Amino acid sequence: MKCRPDEFKKVEESLIEEGFCLFRDSWELMDELKPKPPIERSGIYVHLAFVGNETWYYVGLSKDVRKRFMQHIKNHTDFVKSSWLPSRLEDLVKLELKFMTLLQGHGVLLRNTLKPRPAFKWRDYKPIFEADEAAAWCTDSAASKAIHRWDDYELENNYGKRYVQFKADTGYDERILDFVNLYVRKCIFLHEKTEQVFWNITCMNPGLYEQPCQRDKAFVRINIHMPETMTVVKNLTYAEDPPLGYNFHVAKDILPETSVKRIEKQFRTKARPGNYKRTGGEQIQFAVHDIDRAFGLLEDSEFVRAIRHGNLRLMQMGLLARRLSQSHCLPLAKEALSRPVKLS
Repeated sequence: MKCRPDEFKKVEESLIEEGFCLFRDSWELMDELKPKPPIERSGIYVHLAFVGNETWYYVGLSKDVRKRFMQHIKNHTDFVKSSWLPSRLEDLVKLELKFMTLLQGHGVLLRNTLKPRPAFKWRDYKPIFEADEAAAWCTDSAASKAIHRWDDYELENNYGKRYVQFKADTGYDERILDFVNLYVRKCIFLHEKTEQVFWNITCMNPGLYEQPCQRDKAFVRINIHMPETMTVVKNLTYAEDPPLGYNFHVAKDILPETSVKRIEKQFRTKARPGNYKRTGGEQIQFAVHDIDRAFGLLEDSEFVRAIRHGNLRLMQMGLLARRLSQSHCLPLAKEALSRPVKLS
């Protein structure tokens, strides 16, 4: 099988214009990279594979492109041609997204499990990585008015039953949907474009918490890149405690100590260390045990700005992890984000 010459030529020309090398035999390219020290093998790669009568492309990033190729071929033995673009580590995330959208614009088949939606181009995602626009968003706290428009039969079918179970659960309250709507619109940059690319939402998951709370559930959870950033926890451990808790992760360096103490006193909560080390900055978390206080935190402009800084840093660290992109509960996202914004 050979790829369509016209399609391949256009793709290759577009990539060469961006600084990629010519496509060549994958093993030949990897042999060429072998003598280089790992620090000089950081970049973006594009692999080409033939499957039956179809031509597939795979776009990825790695701090060591050759090492990543050796990992890939354990599961993908059909790569025949490859190209790459050397890049600094700090630019890898934005360049991976840029070249995914570039190839998607050519209408080729992308093997990447995680793909930007065709309606959005690279220019739609650039503000995430541009200091002025990102900084302006971080200093604001207003709720986005963007309309949620996304239909995906597979995602809706996969998580339809789970969502029905969620709404039938004794812990369910319609105000949770209002809370999710407000959180996403206030705390996730370009949420309508970055959904399932940078962030996802799930429900009714095992919490995987340590003893004695290992039975508690992540009733609703939002993850960005990989870490959770907001979780509604269903308490199944302590009968005397409220059934639901609302847990927020925020950027520690954005809240001065005086603000932390104010938030603790005003919202009857306690700052605790964050769970994640690799988050683009140290985090702290706050938990409250009723939805009115959770809404109150989302109406506190200083608190929202700390969330925004933390969440944006996570987006700049990488796209949504593959396993999380496949577990996005679109029915929950659609219903929550189709509601009018309600405050407490």
